[in-house]
This record gives sequence, structure tokens and C-alpha cells, in this order.
Amino acid sequence: MLYHFLLTSAEGAHHAALNLPLWTVIPFVGLLLTIGVMSFIAANYPHHRVAHMWENNNYKLAI
Repeated sequence: MLYHFLLTSAEGAHHAALNLPLWTVIPFVGLLLTIGVMSFIAANYPHHRVAHMWENNNYKLAI
């Protein structure tokens, strides 16, 4: 009896996953694209333009 319940609930979960709307994939695709694009931009960004901001004490947060 318990085996039958687990088997039918597992089958139901499998079919429920197939019925998800396509728009639910958009956040995950966006996250992957953001990681890929930002790593490419960061690798090619001229860091000498913002290096002075990190070295200057005016931009540090006082706690």
C-alpha cells in the first residue's frame, strides 16, 4: 500500500514538473547570462580607471 502511494506520488511529481510554464526558466537563464557577460566585461575593463577610488580613504565607510 505504501509502495503504491510513493510510486503514484513520484509519477505525479514528474508530470507536474513537465507542466511548468516556460516563463519560469527566464530568471535562471538571465542569471547564467549575467554571469557570463559580466565576467567577460570585468576581464576586459580597464581597471586603471577606478584604481584611485580603492586607494583613496574618502570612499571608505566609517563604522
